[in-house]
Amino acid sequence: MELTYLYYFKVIAEKENMSRAAETLHVSQPALSKTISKLERSLGVTLFERKKGRISLSPIGADFYRQVARAFDCIAEGQRLIDDYKAAASTSVTIGCPVAELLNSLLLSYLREHQQETLQISQFLYSPEMLQQQLLNGKLDFALTPIPFHNPEINQFKLMDEEILLAVGRTHPLADRHFVRLADCKEEKFLVNDASFDRRAVIDNCRIVGFTPNITLCSNEPRIIDEALESGQGVSFVPANVFYSKYQANNPVVALRFSDIEVFRFISIVSRKDRTLMEMPKKLYNFAVHFF
Repeated sequence: MELTYLYYFKVIAEKENMSRAAETLHVSQPALSKTISKLERSLGVTLFERKKGRISLSPIGADFYRQVARAFDCIAEGQRLIDDYKAAASTSVTIGCPVAELLNSLLLSYLREHQQETLQISQFLYSPEMLQQQLLNGKLDFALTPIPFHNPEINQFKLMDEEILLAVGRTHPLADRHFVRLADCKEEKFLVNDASFDRRAVIDNCRIVGFTPNITLCSNEPRIIDEALESGQGVSFVPANVFYSKYQANNPVVALRFSDIEVFRFISIVSRKDRTLMEMPKKLYNFAVHFF
């Protein structure tokens, strides 16, 4: 029983005239009559009574029409719900990132360039594990992350490589240098900002040059790391863009480049493979690709 046949039946029942129904449906009258005959044969009942050129519902046809009309009302309501969802989705974006600085710089730049747009942006500072889960659950349109995902259901597109510097307080013995050997930092206390650079990466890079770092503090709160740096309690890996956007001249923290190893993190944009982005999420996604 095809949906088209049922729709034709509904229109004929409402028009009570085969010619007018054929005109409404933009089909020929013989083709419409043939379709209704097929429907009646498939159901095993007579839906219409035909007398002297007039057509009207049979008793079972009238009962059947009420159910068919109700079904099409449900379909129409479903279409209205989808239209409402698409209208709302077209002006809203949900985006996640474990690094506040990355997300903030992107969104501020976008809003400055698109001041006339009506856009509702919901941003979430999820951990990498939560970020992946929320993507797969459909709670996020897309996300930015410095942490690689290894999931066949997620698309990951690399946006840029970012150099990592060594941040120290101005009172630190290394503060007057421009370069430093990571191998010479084996006695230092490492302060790991887990929100902007992965703890695992700090350990791996230190081991490459021959030592295991003494990590005395690991926190997702940037201000805690900043205060520890400013008071000379240790050193920290910091992404170059984060450092130069946060600190100005005469600040209490300085950054040194490594001379014996290149340390980078990569920023990528991730989305669920089977998710089709609506107009505004897609626009912000494309903006992020060009921005970074």
